[in-house]
Amino acid sequence: MERQSFLAKLEFLPLGVVPAAMGLAALSNIWGSLGFHWVNTLSMLLAGLTWLLYLSKVVFHWKTCVREYQNIYLAAIYCTLSILLMLFTAWLARWFFMPAKILHLLGVTAHLTFIGLFTLRYLRRWREPDAFVPNWYVTYGGILISPAVGGIFNVPLLHTLIFWFGLIVYWASLPFMAARLWRWPVPEVVLHTRLIMLAPPAISLYCPRVRTQRSRLSPE
Repeated sequence: MERQSFLAKLEFLPLGVVPAAMGLAALSNIWGSLGFHWVNTLSMLLAGLTWLLYLSKVVFHWKTCVREYQNIYLAAIYCTLSILLMLFTAWLARWFFMPAKILHLLGVTAHLTFIGLFTLRYLRRWREPDAFVPNWYVTYGGILISPAVGGIFNVPLLHTLIFWFGLIVYWASLPFMAARLWRWPVPEVVLHTRLIMLAPPAISLYCPRVRTQRSRLSPE
């Protein structure tokens, strides 16, 4: 039996490893704040490696990724690639500030692109109970990660705009999602995504720096 090359095996790398690495990176920041810096460092290195591996899949197996994006459930979490990049670069900035800032802004740009693509392709299906599910908030609320962790990059206007965009979209869509959850059960395959609805307001509470940034923008 012919052995597959490493690049060929990348085609079968599941998208789920990206949100898993994203969660690991986010949780490791808490461990780091408690003094377990080695946990933070190791977790971020693993998260960065995961991001590179999946980016390689996108580059070398583009058609496979396009097919994955045809699935609305996977499409809604494809933006975890940009979220993971924003998390990783906020950590990387301690040592390589300018490259990290450029990559962080690229992550924000990529996430905005994901929002645009998802909106154009899937927003019209919001009336379909099997399509309109809580993991949509990964796409529309995930960009709040930038002001939550990226204060070190000192882009107050951008972060303030992102902060209010994320909150407005969340609260504007919440009544429709709540009504959908009340009337129809969530498909079993995405049943666990109901907890994602808590993420945008939780992340927004971790953005106290936005108030500081906003004060910087105010005339003295």
